[in-house]
Amino acid sequence: MTNRPRIIALFIPSSITVGLFFTLNWADNFSAGTGENTRMDEGMQSAQLLDVSSRGPVQAQSQGLETVIYDSAGNLQYTLSAERQTQFEDSTSLLTQPQITLFDAGKPNWHISADYGRLERRRVILGDLEDDELITFFDNARVDAAVTNPSALSLQSSEFTLVPNSETLRSDKAVRIVEKGVIQTAVGFEADLTVDTLHFNKEIRGSYEPTR
Repeated sequence: MTNRPRIIALFIPSSITVGLFFTLNWADNFSAGTGENTRMDEGMQSAQLLDVSSRGPVQAQSQGLETVIYDSAGNLQYTLSAERQTQFEDSTSLLTQPQITLFDAGKPNWHISADYGRLERRRVILGDLEDDELITFFDNARVDAAVTNPSALSLQSSEFTLVPNSETLRSDKAVRIVEKGVIQTAVGFEADLTVDTLHFNKEIRGSYEPTR
């Protein structure tokens, strides 16, 4: 399985509110900004807001986000859903209850979820310039093998970053891995889910608990 470029995304929110920032005076501006921040704070922890003021005005808010991504051959690559999305002027989006399912040969392969997420776009050079995405999952971030995946691995961390297009994960936080009774802990890791490789950075510990 190789890196596959994104070619299509379907955004299907059940409702969407687009922020219009044409105000007549400073008082209106302040009032609108305060209202947006109040709505963002509802259901979000402070860790997720992450320098909201530096990200510019809110461009849109949506409920019931569903995104479907296909590769260049038309095969299903991954799906992304979230209970709520807030998009900012700098193209950053903050997500509540984000969930991603990565597919391999049309079958679910990995499930990735967290309480919160941050979606960012970056420009990469792969022959030609193209956009890529980074999704940072935090608070109860986890990766679980799908039922159709022969692996039984489950990974838990407070935070990690996923590049969906290359199916790579990275974190400098503490991580806990459980697979078939083997428990491993470490600080920091890198993973490539296309070839099922995982590299721990430091403070590596392991134990075995027979499954019942």
